[in-house]
Amino acid sequence: MFLNKSISKTIFVLSYYVLTLLLFDVILILIGGFQPKYSYGNKDVGFGYPVEINHVSFDPVDSPDVPTHRETTNSMGFKEVTEPEIPFDGIRVLFLGDSHMQGQCSNAETIPDRFESFANAGQSIKYDAQNGGYGGQSPAQYARVLIHKGLKLQPDIVVVGIYIGNDFFDLMRRDDRPWASLNDNHLVWHEPDWVVFKNPDFKNSLLSKSRIYFLFNRIYVKTLKYTYSRAKYLYESAPKEVSFMKVFSFLNDIRIGKQFGKNWWNQNLIQHLYFKTFNKIDYTDELMKHIIMLYQEICSRHNIRLVIAPIPSAFQIYPTKIAERYKPLQHEIPELGSFDTVLKFLDKRYDFIKNVCNELNIEFYDLRIPLKRNALKNELYYPIDFHINPKGNTVVAQFLAKQILNNNNKDH
Repeated sequence: MFLNKSISKTIFVLSYYVLTLLLFDVILILIGGFQPKYSYGNKDVGFGYPVEINHVSFDPVDSPDVPTHRETTNSMGFKEVTEPEIPFDGIRVLFLGDSHMQGQCSNAETIPDRFESFANAGQSIKYDAQNGGYGGQSPAQYARVLIHKGLKLQPDIVVVGIYIGNDFFDLMRRDDRPWASLNDNHLVWHEPDWVVFKNPDFKNSLLSKSRIYFLFNRIYVKTLKYTYSRAKYLYESAPKEVSFMKVFSFLNDIRIGKQFGKNWWNQNLIQHLYFKTFNKIDYTDELMKHIIMLYQEICSRHNIRLVIAPIPSAFQIYPTKIAERYKPLQHEIPELGSFDTVLKFLDKRYDFIKNVCNELNIEFYDLRIPLKRNALKNELYYPIDFHINPKGNTVVAQFLAKQILNNNNKDH
């Protein structure tokens, strides 16, 4: 009897609070309280491309050395001021990559825009460069962007700027993006779990209009779901002999590393620590090779000229400067190893892509050459943000324009 009363009382109390929350939610909706604002993903390419934006970008916390700049995107979500002509009466070049290709700068200062200027100088053939780069993506998403967006542009040339600093690690992420794995030497695609971004289908749910759910969801994602999902994915992708405590230690090292600079850490060192801790580089190299083979297959099928030009990390271009800054970090996280170890890892990844392209007979350009040559007189990367800067973009664009146009003239 006493137990029945306790259960009834518990049900009554819970019902009371649930109804109170629902009533409060309805009142907020009726009076036009704050609007829930979710960041929705994209089922095809992973992230929600920012379509038709025109805003001033400045991040004083993580990127204090990146000047305030205006960014504009078109209806495709590409960092372009105008809509593309389809078909284009000339040669269209589509650039794919992450934030280094997208550019931490104004539209006119990006690699694609600078390439277009150099390519059109004194040429009888008109060139159009489209910027399909987007921050946070992996080489697997570059392929998805090419399939679902890029082919609509009918490009003649596709240039893929794989970023050496973190693109191998990004291939292993499984959260807010379609991701690829290998099964019997074949690529298999998987749907994202939408940890940070919301599934686009959520727009049709009644919960998407709830203010109370929005507040709880925001707290839950930031404090629990994001951290838990990272640990879960790392544990599942690690070798069987790796303990959960090793995963926890890795996540704690990430927390410490970010205190030395979020961008410096995310762009260059989390990748190195991951592969040093979990020893997954052989698998990831093979996965990267299959992704490159996918680029080749797509481009071959549509009669598109494929060019791969990996963007090196600032570590590879300014090793002497960065080695000194690395010492305090190495002291805090001994697991990272020496700076020379990090540098050798990055160069080995670059040379791996170069060798794959040679093996598959894919046009390849080594951007370390022009960047190192010009680094003696110019700062080509932001020293705090660590993205390639407008001067670096100009060096890369001029080098690519010269190489690609020279080969294009030979072919035609």
